[in-house]
Amino acid sequence: MNKSIDSLYSALKLKPNDTEIYIELIKAHISSNRYKGALELIETAEAKFPNSKELKLQKAFITGKYGKINTALAIIETLKQESPNDPRPLAIESNLYFIQGDLEKAEMSIKWAISLQENSPFYYNNLALIYEKMSENDMKSGNKEKAKNNLMEADKTIQKAISLKLFPQMTETQKRIQDKLSHL
Repeated sequence: MNKSIDSLYSALKLKPNDTEIYIELIKAHISSNRYKGALELIETAEAKFPNSKELKLQKAFITGKYGKINTALAIIETLKQESPNDPRPLAIESNLYFIQGDLEKAEMSIKWAISLQENSPFYYNNLALIYEKMSENDMKSGNKEKAKNNLMEADKTIQKAISLKLFPQMTETQKRIQDKLSHL
């Protein structure tokens, strides 16, 4: 990852006005959990490219990671109004609500994203994680039947994700969900 980031910085020196290089560099920082560096890059890039939707998406994501959920949701709300058919703001919104613990809103946002892009295994994976978390909350409150129903929805949803494209973390999620189901 360090070599990739170094290469992207070299590319940025050659093409300082290329938005895509900034975006890839920000994504590389995020992938390596270097959120402070990503945020600094976003601030620099925003000054050059104030209308970049991709930069705004990344900013909302990072802002949420720093716990500023309401600020991040405000960014997302603007993006949803500007591009009502783009599922990406909805996916980030779902993640923000998940972090906040508002699982019903997280579910609604990711289902909306799925309605706009039905072939995304990642959106189905995220929905399965939401159902899994709902199940955990149901178990804590003593509602075993509701917990089981949410786990069954999680299992069905992760199977849909895997049918679209298999990723190792999805197989792990499926196994974990099925293990929980077998213990109910």
